[in-house]
Amino acid sequence: MSARRRLFVALMLGRELAEPLVRAVDAVLVGPADETGLRRYAPPDLHLTLFFLGATAPESIEPLGLALGELAARHGPLDLCVTRAGAFPARGRERVLWLGVAEARPGGLARLAADVAGACVGLGARPEVQPWRAHVTVARVRERMRPRVPERFYDLDLELGWKPTRLQLVESLAGRERVEGERESCRVVADFALATR
Repeated sequence: MSARRRLFVALMLGRELAEPLVRAVDAVLVGPADETGLRRYAPPDLHLTLFFLGATAPESIEPLGLALGELAARHGPLDLCVTRAGAFPARGRERVLWLGVAEARPGGLARLAADVAGACVGLGARPEVQPWRAHVTVARVRERMRPRVPERFYDLDLELGWKPTRLQLVESLAGRERVEGERESCRVVADFALATR
């Protein structure tokens, strides 16, 4: 039996949007990770998670892909904007630093996330415990570190427009041995076109 894979469903930002976003974040989160206590994400890893599946059996990937492909074709187009900075669980108790995502026409993104969650749970995934919130994680606090998050991080308000055209099933490589030279912490397993209507 093959090993389970840590999967999630997401909208990947792509380099055109991710690179200026990372430059803006890096300009305020200065210093190496061992000094700041933060592990910043590289441009190829930036995404908006729609549903976290966790450890997934290999035999579940094909039916999951079929369901995601069908629902992706029913959703879109999306007109999004990466906006203000925030933290989970809260400012001053940071574990995750993020940038919020807003919609020009509210409702489409939340419907997509709800349909993705419904499809995943329908195929045996555990429902999310926390309510879904549209955001892009830009940094995580390193284990056993107390982060130094400058106030100016919370002043970020990027207003970067984004029109995703694809839905992705993604594997998290966190905690796995990487191929030499591999920098990314996630890899797209399957990719589905969103509707263009």
